[in-house]
Amino acid sequence: MDQTSSDFGRPAAGDSVTDTASAAETGETRMEEILVQRLLAPEPGINTQPRLFHRGVGGAGWDSAERGYYVRPDARLRFDSWFNAFPASGYDLDPDDRVVLRLRGRGAGLLRIGMTRLGRDDEMLVSRSFDLRAGETLEVELPRLIDPGLVHFRIVARRAVILREADWLVRAPASRFRDVHVAAVITTFRRDAEVQASCARLDAYMKANPDVAERFSLTVVDNGGDTDTVPFEGGRVIKNRNLGGAGGFTRGLLEARDGGRATHVLFMDDDAEFFAENLRRTIAALRLARDPRAAIAGAMIPAKDRWKIWENTALFDKLCMPLQKDVNLRRFEQVIGMTRPLGHLQNRYAGWWYFCFPLAKVEKLPFPFFVRGDDVFFSLANDFDIRTLTGVASHQDDFVSKRSPLTAYLDSRYHVMQMLLHKSLPDDEKTLRDQLWFLFRQWNESYHYGSAAAVVQAIEDVTRGSEFWDEDPEMSAKRAQIKALAPEESQIRPQRWRRSRVTPVSEKKHTSGIWKFIRKITHQGHRAPAFMFHTKSAIFPLEGRFRPNQVFLRREALVVDPKSGVGYRLRRDPKRYYENNAKFEAAFAALLARLPALREEFGREDLPLISEDAWRRRLGMPKA
Repeated sequence: MDQTSSDFGRPAAGDSVTDTASAAETGETRMEEILVQRLLAPEPGINTQPRLFHRGVGGAGWDSAERGYYVRPDARLRFDSWFNAFPASGYDLDPDDRVVLRLRGRGAGLLRIGMTRLGRDDEMLVSRSFDLRAGETLEVELPRLIDPGLVHFRIVARRAVILREADWLVRAPASRFRDVHVAAVITTFRRDAEVQASCARLDAYMKANPDVAERFSLTVVDNGGDTDTVPFEGGRVIKNRNLGGAGGFTRGLLEARDGGRATHVLFMDDDAEFFAENLRRTIAALRLARDPRAAIAGAMIPAKDRWKIWENTALFDKLCMPLQKDVNLRRFEQVIGMTRPLGHLQNRYAGWWYFCFPLAKVEKLPFPFFVRGDDVFFSLANDFDIRTLTGVASHQDDFVSKRSPLTAYLDSRYHVMQMLLHKSLPDDEKTLRDQLWFLFRQWNESYHYGSAAAVVQAIEDVTRGSEFWDEDPEMSAKRAQIKALAPEESQIRPQRWRRSRVTPVSEKKHTSGIWKFIRKITHQGHRAPAFMFHTKSAIFPLEGRFRPNQVFLRREALVVDPKSGVGYRLRRDPKRYYENNAKFEAAFAALLARLPALREEFGREDLPLISEDAWRRRLGMPKA
């Protein structure tokens, strides 16, 4: 919850949140105190899943009217949760750094602070009684944390408790803290309402949390849309040529570099919904980081299922593989599992819905993909120490719900380009064929013949080499071309159907060994005799689409949004199926013929396409 209303989450009068040097001098060592994490509460529009915030037993929970957590007498309230556990293991704490929990509220009871680590028994750190009158604070210093994990607390009430604040602080020598200033960049295109809401939320948070505000600035890059101003004090809006997310974020990065103040840049999506508390936790982790390469990646929580993880960074190994996908955040034992170190994994990358990285460690600028694949390239091309933090996440639509012929084209294009751009990835004939055949056949075998043709077009465009990428950087002509390849998929319109003539199909349909064999010898039903086909058409949800095995032996598939009734129809078409297969083979053969030249062209350390001069020229910016 963005802590801007009432007094929940605000510093109490007289509290110090940034520097306690005058009160903590020890010899010549100046001590400093920073507030690294505040308590979050459910907030409509962002996340209201109770068990992601707290667990109450016997009459305890969040009171939106009181703007605080309540605990009735003899009830228990626990904060071993995704949003409110304190990830001590994520803050590079030294053994002599002091961790303090500060509570503000009223009531009496027992406070217990524990620590949970992966594969270890829970450890009780503090157990003590308290009795607070309204407005009073209680500070509890934890013992030295050796091998820190997830720290959490619980309250057992003796007299009714209202908890207004729970802040985690770190006290350490001032020399321990890095000087961090984050320049946030939001790139947008015709999503003014979403941008206005996000900026207003951020502005309210900064006004309530000045210690974060002094280390934060905001730039909105408008790629030819309708955003002219934003409700954020000191925020900038830059009107930019529409070069997609790659161009918008690169513009923001270069503006931060030119400004000279920022130490880190934060990329955020315009449609992301997140707690502004992310920013405090991110800045604190970077200030305490021992490694100057430290970068913070936020997890993605799908907007339609705000209780699980879609991706918490990912790997690129021929295809994109989300890490920790489908972790149930309501189950604390699964949250603990997410603390397993990931830094050793090769070719790991962070999505740009929330990624904060050190500006000084940017050696290569993004590749001009327009959209899709720019974040993969950027992480793999630069030597960042990518970290994640429990509770730092963004809520938004997942990628499955955004599938279209255009994304089929963009995905295929960037997948093969990654193999050519990075020496850490294989680019031999077999690997490339396996990769591209998978991307192609998932569409061609499921009657998405237009999307399959878009994959072929992507291969042909990559084969052209560097000259292709600056021919149509705004993709206006290319978007029209892809739309023309798949008119039936591109036109989402109201659909009508008889319930007796359609049927849903299980994801496991036709997946046994014998059915796989039949699907193979009949070319996914395109050579099957008429008597084998079902009489009913298959129906699938628009947001999820379907797989080739599900449409096997169906003459028609209806893809529709069950709420609105809009969607599209696909029909089995052997002629288009075999034409696409032939075009794929021809395009892949042409790619192989040029593969040695493409490897040399895109494998250069000084690749001209991503130079600062090239980007400034595209963006119309003056030379540095």
